Amino acid sequence: MAMLMAAQQRYPYAGIILNDIGPEIHQEGLARLKSYAGKSSPVKSWEDAAAQTRRLNEVAFPHYSQQQWLRFARQLYAENGEGVPVLSYDPGIATAIERDPNSAVPEDLWDLFRATREFPTLLIHGAISDILHSDCVKQMQKENPAMRVAEIDGIGHAPMLDEPQSLSAIRKFLSDKPDR
Repeated sequence: MAMLMAAQQRYPYAGIILNDIGPEIHQEGLARLKSYAGKSSPVKSWEDAAAQTRRLNEVAFPHYSQQQWLRFARQLYAENGEGVPVLSYDPGIATAIERDPNSAVPEDLWDLFRATREFPTLLIHGAISDILHSDCVKQMQKENPAMRVAEIDGIGHAPMLDEPQSLSAIRKFLSDKPDR
C-alpha cells in the first residue's frame, strides 16, 4: 500500500516505513503462508492459541520465549463471548491467494517501489525472512540508494517492530530531518 500511495503522490508524506516487504515476494515464503492462512484449527485456551501461533510462526521467530508466544497469540486472537480465543483476522485472506496467486500478489511491483525514491524511506528487514529475500533487498538499495535498511537479527517475516533494533531504527528515522 505504501508503494502504491507513493506512486500516486497525492499526499506529501514525511516518509515511508516498509516492514519486511518489497516489490517481490519470495515464493518460499508465499508457499509457507499459503500452507496455513485461513486453515488454522480452533483453539480452546490461550495456551492452545500460543502453541498454534508458535507452530505456524516459529520459522520466523526461532528464539521466542513462551511469554513472547503468548503475547503474539494475543495479537492474533480475541476472546469470544465465552472467553475462548478466536482468530481476529479475516481467514478469507487466503481465498484470493488460493484462487489466483498472481492477482493476490502481483509479480512485479518494481515501478511502484521506484516511487519511494521521492520520499525518505526505511526498510525494516527480518534477517531470516522467507518473504523478502536478501537479493531483493540489495536490488531495492540499488533502485533507491537513499533508502535506509535496518536488518533485524534472528527475525523472519515480519518483525513485530518492538525489537530493540526496529525501535532504534524507527526512532532515528522519525527524528532525523528528511534527506531530500
